Amino acid sequence: MQHDRPNAISLAVWDVPMPVVAGEKFSIKIGAKSASGRALAGRVEVIDSSGTVVATGTLGDAPWPETEALYWAALDVRALAQQFAEYAVRFIPDPREPAYDALATRFSIAATAKPEHQLTIKVTERDTAAALGGVEIRLGPFRARTNAAGRAELRVCKGDYQLQLCRTAHIAAAQPDQNRGRHKHRAHNGPCSGGPSRRPLGEVSERPTPPRPATSDRPPRPWRRRT
Repeated sequence: MQHDRPNAISLAVWDVPMPVVAGEKFSIKIGAKSASGRALAGRVEVIDSSGTVVATGTLGDAPWPETEALYWAALDVRALAQQFAEYAVRFIPDPREPAYDALATRFSIAATAKPEHQLTIKVTERDTAAALGGVEIRLGPFRARTNAAGRAELRVCKGDYQLQLCRTAHIAAAQPDQNRGRHKHRAHNGPCSGGPSRRPLGEVSERPTPPRPATSDRPPRPWRRRT
Protein backbone atom coordinates (compact mmCIF):
# COMPACT_ATOMS: atom_id res chain seq x y z
CA MET A 1 0.00 0.00 0.00
CA GLN A 2 1.09 3.58 -0.58
CA HIS A 3 1.53 4.48 3.11
CA ASP A 4 4.13 1.67 3.28
CA ARG A 5 6.12 3.45 0.55
CA PRO A 6 6.97 6.94 1.91
CA ASN A 7 8.70 7.90 -1.34
CA ALA A 8 5.70 7.00 -3.52
CA ILE A 9 4.23 9.87 -5.55
CA SER A 10 0.59 9.97 -6.61
CA LEU A 11 -0.61 12.16 -9.49
CA ALA A 12 -3.96 13.83 -9.97
CA VAL A 13 -5.39 15.52 -13.08
CA TRP A 14 -8.38 17.85 -12.89
CA ASP A 15 -10.10 20.79 -14.57
CA VAL A 16 -10.02 18.92 -17.91
CA PRO A 17 -12.56 20.61 -20.23
CA MET A 18 -15.18 18.47 -21.90
CA PRO A 19 -15.11 18.55 -24.82
CA VAL A 20 -12.05 20.29 -26.26
CA VAL A 21 -11.64 21.79 -29.72
CA ALA A 22 -9.68 19.52 -32.09
CA GLY A 23 -6.29 21.01 -32.94
CA GLU A 24 -6.51 23.78 -30.33
CA LYS A 25 -4.92 24.12 -26.89
CA PHE A 26 -6.80 23.37 -23.69
CA SER A 27 -5.75 23.94 -20.07
CA ILE A 28 -5.54 21.36 -17.30
CA LYS A 29 -4.14 21.14 -13.79
CA ILE A 30 -1.82 18.38 -12.58
CA GLY A 31 -0.92 17.73 -8.95
CA ALA A 32 1.68 15.50 -7.31
CA LYS A 33 1.61 14.29 -3.70
CA SER A 34 4.15 12.35 -1.68
CA ALA A 35 2.86 9.54 0.52
CA SER A 36 4.93 11.01 3.35
CA GLY A 37 3.38 14.47 2.85
CA ARG A 38 6.74 16.16 2.24
CA ALA A 39 7.17 19.13 -0.08
CA LEU A 40 7.86 18.23 -3.70
CA ALA A 41 10.00 19.89 -6.37
CA GLY A 42 10.19 18.85 -10.00
CA ARG A 43 8.13 18.95 -13.15
CA VAL A 44 5.23 17.07 -14.73
CA GLU A 45 4.94 15.99 -18.35
CA VAL A 46 1.99 15.12 -20.59
CA ILE A 47 2.65 12.46 -23.22
CA ASP A 48 0.42 11.57 -26.18
CA SER A 49 -0.29 8.09 -27.56
CA SER A 50 2.81 8.23 -29.81
CA GLY A 51 5.10 8.79 -26.81
CA THR A 52 5.73 12.45 -27.62
CA VAL A 53 5.92 14.94 -24.73
CA VAL A 54 3.29 17.54 -25.64
CA ALA A 55 3.36 19.68 -22.47
CA THR A 56 5.58 20.17 -19.44
CA GLY A 57 5.38 22.35 -16.35
CA THR A 58 7.13 22.95 -13.04
CA LEU A 59 5.35 22.31 -9.75
CA GLY A 60 4.64 25.45 -7.74
CA ASP A 61 6.12 26.20 -4.35
CA ALA A 62 2.78 26.07 -2.50
CA PRO A 63 0.29 23.18 -2.41
CA TRP A 64 -3.24 23.52 -3.73
CA PRO A 65 -5.53 25.14 -1.11
CA GLU A 66 -7.36 22.79 1.25
CA THR A 67 -5.23 19.78 0.29
CA GLU A 68 -2.57 17.81 2.11
CA ALA A 69 0.67 18.65 0.27
CA LEU A 70 -0.72 18.43 -3.28
CA TYR A 71 1.81 20.44 -5.32
CA TRP A 72 0.51 21.41 -8.73
CA ALA A 73 1.06 23.06 -12.08
CA ALA A 74 -1.24 24.42 -14.81
CA LEU A 75 -0.44 23.19 -18.33
CA ASP A 76 -1.67 23.97 -21.82
CA VAL A 77 -2.00 20.93 -24.08
CA ARG A 78 -2.79 20.96 -27.80
CA ALA A 79 -5.61 18.58 -28.68
CA LEU A 80 -5.00 16.07 -31.43
CA ALA A 81 -7.12 16.25 -34.57
CA GLN A 82 -9.15 13.19 -33.60
CA GLN A 83 -12.41 12.59 -31.78
CA PHE A 84 -10.95 10.81 -28.75
CA ALA A 85 -7.43 10.80 -27.31
CA GLU A 86 -5.68 9.51 -24.20
CA TYR A 87 -2.66 11.11 -22.54
CA ALA A 88 -0.20 9.84 -19.95
CA VAL A 89 1.14 12.03 -17.13
CA ARG A 90 4.44 11.48 -15.35
CA PHE A 91 6.41 13.23 -12.62
CA ILE A 92 10.11 14.09 -13.08
CA PRO A 93 11.64 14.90 -9.64
CA ASP A 94 14.25 17.55 -9.10
CA PRO A 95 17.66 15.79 -9.34
CA ARG A 96 18.62 17.34 -6.00
CA GLU A 97 15.69 15.60 -4.30
CA PRO A 98 15.70 12.01 -2.95
CA ALA A 99 14.69 9.24 -5.34
CA TYR A 100 10.92 8.87 -5.71
CA ASP A 101 8.68 6.04 -6.86
CA ALA A 102 6.32 8.06 -9.05
CA LEU A 103 3.07 6.46 -10.16
CA ALA A 104 2.03 7.54 -13.65
CA THR A 105 -1.59 8.38 -14.43
CA ARG A 106 -3.71 8.97 -17.53
CA PHE A 107 -6.60 11.11 -18.68
CA SER A 108 -8.78 11.17 -21.78
CA ILE A 109 -10.41 13.92 -23.82
CA ALA A 110 -13.16 14.10 -26.42
CA ALA A 111 -12.71 16.62 -29.22
CA THR A 112 -15.23 18.42 -31.40
CA ALA A 113 -15.13 20.94 -34.20
CA LYS A 114 -14.79 24.58 -33.16
CA PRO A 115 -18.03 25.68 -31.45
CA GLU A 116 -20.08 28.19 -33.42
CA HIS A 117 -22.41 29.36 -30.67
CA GLN A 118 -22.24 30.60 -27.09
CA LEU A 119 -25.22 29.87 -24.84
CA THR A 120 -26.14 31.21 -21.43
CA ILE A 121 -28.37 28.92 -19.38
CA LYS A 122 -30.18 30.05 -16.26
CA VAL A 123 -31.62 27.46 -13.88
CA THR A 124 -34.25 28.42 -11.30
CA GLU A 125 -36.49 26.61 -8.85
CA ARG A 126 -39.86 26.13 -10.51
CA ASP A 127 -41.97 27.01 -7.47
CA THR A 128 -39.91 29.84 -5.94
CA ALA A 129 -37.93 31.10 -8.98
CA ALA A 130 -34.82 31.02 -6.76
CA ALA A 131 -31.52 30.62 -8.61
CA LEU A 132 -29.97 27.15 -8.37
CA GLY A 133 -26.18 26.94 -8.20
CA GLY A 134 -24.11 23.80 -8.63
CA VAL A 135 -26.37 22.31 -11.30
CA GLU A 136 -24.48 20.13 -13.78
CA ILE A 137 -25.59 20.88 -17.34
CA ARG A 138 -25.09 18.42 -20.17
CA LEU A 139 -25.90 19.46 -23.71
CA GLY A 140 -24.75 16.55 -25.86
CA PRO A 141 -20.97 16.31 -25.29
CA PHE A 142 -20.80 19.80 -23.78
CA ARG A 143 -20.64 20.32 -20.01
CA ALA A 144 -21.02 23.23 -17.61
CA ARG A 145 -22.06 23.96 -14.01
CA THR A 146 -24.20 26.85 -12.80
CA ASN A 147 -22.75 29.50 -10.50
CA ALA A 148 -24.42 30.92 -7.38
CA ALA A 149 -26.65 33.05 -9.63
CA GLY A 150 -27.92 29.93 -11.37
CA ARG A 151 -26.15 30.78 -14.65
CA ALA A 152 -23.75 28.82 -16.82
CA GLU A 153 -22.22 29.41 -20.23
CA LEU A 154 -21.45 26.83 -22.90
CA ARG A 155 -19.74 27.00 -26.27
CA VAL A 156 -21.52 24.55 -28.56
CA CYS A 157 -21.60 23.43 -32.17
CA LYS A 158 -24.75 23.69 -34.25
CA GLY A 159 -26.90 20.60 -33.94
CA ASP A 160 -29.62 18.77 -32.06
CA TYR A 161 -28.86 17.77 -28.45
CA GLN A 162 -30.49 16.40 -25.34
CA LEU A 163 -30.40 18.93 -22.48
CA GLN A 164 -29.87 17.25 -19.10
CA LEU A 165 -29.73 18.86 -15.67
CA CYS A 166 -28.39 17.15 -12.56
CA ARG A 167 -27.99 18.33 -8.99
CA THR A 168 -28.03 16.65 -5.60
CA ALA A 169 -31.64 16.55 -4.35
CA HIS A 170 -32.91 17.71 -7.78
CA ILE A 171 -33.49 15.84 -11.03
CA ALA A 172 -34.86 16.77 -14.42
CA ALA A 173 -35.83 14.82 -17.50
CA ALA A 174 -33.80 15.26 -20.68
CA GLN A 175 -35.23 17.91 -22.99
CA PRO A 176 -34.67 18.26 -26.76
CA ASP A 177 -32.60 21.21 -27.89
CA GLN A 178 -32.10 22.19 -31.53
CA ASN A 179 -29.78 25.16 -30.90
CA ARG A 180 -31.52 27.41 -33.41
CA GLY A 181 -31.71 30.67 -31.54
CA ARG A 182 -33.41 31.99 -28.43
CA HIS A 183 -35.60 29.46 -26.66
CA LYS A 184 -36.71 28.16 -23.28
CA HIS A 185 -37.14 24.76 -21.67
CA ARG A 186 -39.33 23.63 -18.80
CA ALA A 187 -37.60 20.92 -16.77
CA HIS A 188 -39.84 18.21 -15.30
CA ASN A 189 -39.28 15.24 -13.03
CA GLY A 190 -37.34 12.39 -14.62
CA PRO A 191 -34.31 10.09 -14.30
CA CYS A 192 -30.90 11.68 -13.81
CA SER A 193 -27.72 10.82 -11.92
CA GLY A 194 -27.69 13.96 -9.82
CA GLY A 195 -29.54 12.77 -6.72
CA PRO A 196 -32.18 10.51 -5.19
CA SER A 197 -35.13 12.86 -4.75
CA ARG A 198 -37.71 14.01 -7.32
CA ARG A 199 -37.88 17.73 -6.75
CA PRO A 200 -38.29 19.69 -10.03
CA LEU A 201 -35.53 21.99 -11.19
CA GLY A 202 -37.77 24.61 -12.73
CA GLU A 203 -37.34 26.69 -15.85
CA VAL A 204 -34.25 26.70 -18.05
CA SER A 205 -33.76 29.65 -20.39
CA GLU A 206 -31.07 29.93 -23.06
CA ARG A 207 -29.86 32.81 -25.22
CA PRO A 208 -26.70 33.61 -27.21
CA THR A 209 -24.07 35.64 -25.29
CA PRO A 210 -20.52 36.88 -25.91
CA PRO A 211 -17.73 34.35 -25.18
CA ARG A 212 -16.45 34.14 -21.61
CA PRO A 213 -13.63 32.02 -20.15
CA ALA A 214 -14.55 28.93 -18.17
CA THR A 215 -14.02 28.80 -14.40
CA SER A 216 -11.59 26.44 -12.67
CA ASP A 217 -12.55 23.36 -10.69
CA ARG A 218 -11.01 21.62 -7.69
CA PRO A 219 -8.78 18.53 -7.55
CA PRO A 220 -10.40 15.12 -7.01
CA ARG A 221 -11.83 14.51 -3.53
CA PRO A 222 -9.16 12.00 -2.31
CA TRP A 223 -6.53 14.76 -2.50
CA ARG A 224 -8.47 17.32 -0.46
CA ARG A 225 -7.70 17.96 3.19
CA ARG A 226 -9.95 16.10 5.58
CA THR A 227 -12.02 18.21 7.93
